[in-house]
This record gives sequence, structure tokens and C-alpha cells, in this order.
Amino acid sequence: MADLEVANPAEDTTAETVDESAGQEPEAVVKTEAERAREAYAAREEKRKAELEALRRENEAYKRRDEESKAAAEEARKAKLSDEARIKEERDQLAAEVEGFRMNALRDKIGREFNLRDEMIPRLIGTDEAAIRADAEDLVQKGFTKARPKVGTPTNPTNDQGPKGATYTKEQLSDPVFFRANEKDIMAAMREGRINR
Repeated sequence: MADLEVANPAEDTTAETVDESAGQEPEAVVKTEAERAREAYAAREEKRKAELEALRRENEAYKRRDEESKAAAEEARKAKLSDEARIKEERDQLAAEVEGFRMNALRDKIGREFNLRDEMIPRLIGTDEAAIRADAEDLVQKGFTKARPKVGTPTNPTNDQGPKGATYTKEQLSDPVFFRANEKDIMAAMREGRINR
């Protein structure tokens, strides 16, 4: 039996397997190439996804910076606006103070012009010169004026011992002939307070 070789079925299976693997080798190569192509595609896809994600992050960073710069610009605008509002408020306050000073000076001027008592001058009421003048005239009619000071100069002082010269009565002044005859003396007497009631 040595001449005859009988094939071992296990060997045959191996031989068939070898033949089959040899026959499937091109399929395996095709599968390998397809797998490599899929892997390359997957790698490219992963790379694109990574680049896309990097771009998204970069875009988000730009958006965040843009929002921050817009917020900073808005805060600066608000700060500037608040500075402008503060300046406007200070300007209005100063304008009101200046107007108050101007009105006080006007009251003082008109009060002195109408010879009002010092305590009555701040009480003058009005928003313009005409109204203040009308109020001053009203106070003059009510008798809130100062007594006229005696006028004198260093070379011609006022006479505190009483009036010199003649004194006149209202009856004498009502006579037109007497008045015309003594007009200059009567006018001096009026200035010096030598008219009796």
C-alpha cells in the first residue's frame, strides 16, 4: 500500500482551504482596498470634522470678542452719556445759579433805586424787571422806604442843628403869588426839609 497513496481527508481540506484562500485572495485584496478607502475616507472625514470644529471654535471666539467689544462700546457710550447727562445737569444748575444772581442783582438795583428798606429788597417778587419794578412801586406806596439821608460834602456838611432859613407852611405854598415870589427859597426849603405841615 505504499505505492498507493491515499489522500488524507484532512489534508484535502487543507488543500481545498489553500485553494479557496488562493481563490479569495483577490477578494481579500479588494476588501482590503475598500477598507483602506473607507479608512482613508473616514480619516479625511475626521480631519474635516476636526477642521470644521476648529473653525466653529474660532468663529465662536470671534463672536464672543465681537459681543464683548459691542458691550464695551455700549458701556463706553453709556458712560459717555452719563458724563454728558452729568455735564448737562451741572450746566443747568450753574445756569440756574447765574439766573438767581442776576435776579438778586436786579432786585437790589431796583430796591436801591426806589429807596426801599434793606429788609424789603429780597422780598421783591417778579420774574422780570417790569414785574419787580411794579412790586417796588407797590411797596413804596405802602411806605416801606428808608428815610432820606441828609446829603452833605466835606466842605459843606449837613446841618444837624436844624434848618437854617425860613420855614414854610402848606398854606403859604398853595398861594401862587407867594410861591412865584419865593420859588428858589421854597425849593431849597423842600430839599432841606423846612416845610411844615
